[in-house]
Amino acid sequence: MPKGKPKFGTPPRDPAEDPNDLPLPFTDDPTGGADPFDKRVEDAWDCKKDYAMPEEDFVTRNVPYEDNMQPLLEGWAKALLCMPSLRQATLGFSVEIFDSRSADENDLCLDDWEVIYKAPDNLGLSRWDSNLEPEERRNRRLTFHNTYGWRPNKDIMDMLQRVREDNYPGTKSVVLDVDSWGDILR
Repeated sequence: MPKGKPKFGTPPRDPAEDPNDLPLPFTDDPTGGADPFDKRVEDAWDCKKDYAMPEEDFVTRNVPYEDNMQPLLEGWAKALLCMPSLRQATLGFSVEIFDSRSADENDLCLDDWEVIYKAPDNLGLSRWDSNLEPEERRNRRLTFHNTYGWRPNKDIMDMLQRVREDNYPGTKSVVLDVDSWGDILR
């Protein structure tokens, strides 16, 4: 089960383990009155407002829109299954967020949101590659970087975990969660 932040919102969903664990439809105003197309309002959003909790208990708001993300991941998984020489593949986005630690309202930073496939013993330039256990290095790896516990639904997750299993007999698919600092969450 993914690690969530206690005392903040709801625990992370994991449709890979429970296909019925889908987001509930919004019954009220999901934006809290903010216009989702107003960049000024979106840039000023600060989840720490009105909370008396330590800063480390807060995370960037980066929940994907399921109606778009699930078909995208399904297409990506199908494409990966058709690549017999695949060693590494990354589906990633740079998310522009307001740096709430800065007094400058124009101080923005980029945060990566990635799903990464790597073949056994394929070590790239990722910050966390040096911290892999020998068992993780020997197997096919599916890394969820900075997704805060988000997973595709069970069918898509199964497809992703089957990528290149025929090319690497005797290996299994290892799923890793990596936070925004590059630490593997175990």
